[in-house]
Amino acid sequence: MGTSTWSSNGRHREKFTTEPEEYFPYDLVEILRRENPDLVHVYYGHKAVKYHAMLTAWGGPWIVSFHGVDVVKFFDREGYHDQMRRVFRDAQLVLGRSESLLEKLEDLGCPREKLRLNRTPIPMMSAPQPLPRTPPGEGDGHWRLLQACRLVEKKGILTTLRALSEVVKTIPNFRYILCGNGPFRDMIVSEVGRLGLGDNVQLRGWLSQAALAEEFEKAAYFSPPERTDRIFRPGGGS
Repeated sequence: MGTSTWSSNGRHREKFTTEPEEYFPYDLVEILRRENPDLVHVYYGHKAVKYHAMLTAWGGPWIVSFHGVDVVKFFDREGYHDQMRRVFRDAQLVLGRSESLLEKLEDLGCPREKLRLNRTPIPMMSAPQPLPRTPPGEGDGHWRLLQACRLVEKKGILTTLRALSEVVKTIPNFRYILCGNGPFRDMIVSEVGRLGLGDNVQLRGWLSQAALAEEFEKAAYFSPPERTDRIFRPGGGS
């Protein structure tokens, strides 16, 4: 959570903030000078604001990546936007996981020449073999659409529910499997009831990686958990 260092051959050296009690690495400058990394990657923009003075004191090259919430978080605080502009100024590159994030970063003042698209990868090491797929309608006869995300407005879940209310008119055994937690859960439950989709929607809550992998095995379709990007490309998006 926060800052990682990488050597020139791509080998991961050290992750500094892994536990809550290590949330404030006040010895970051000392660690960086000792480890002498070729590059520091600050994960989340608001962390770059927090670590900016220490990164400046160290003096080495660093980049920062943005992942969604960090283009809105803390911007209501006085002086925060100016701090973020200094991050944009001093970072070698500014990465965003989607095209809409890059647009937002440019709107916030990041120079366009520093922006790079860096889509979220799929960690295949936990699934070294292709996962078997159950053809739609086979097995228990259900067609499954899976979405795994935080339950917030920008994930487009209410839009999916409205579309589902039309789909079930012709495919009544269609199932929408929603994995995740978040502040939008009560509204989602209310909308499921209003649309009469109680037999078609399953809210699974937070799942372990193993349990989520099982859901992926059974699903016929996957819904990209983002509604701000104009185009979704498999393997990317936020």
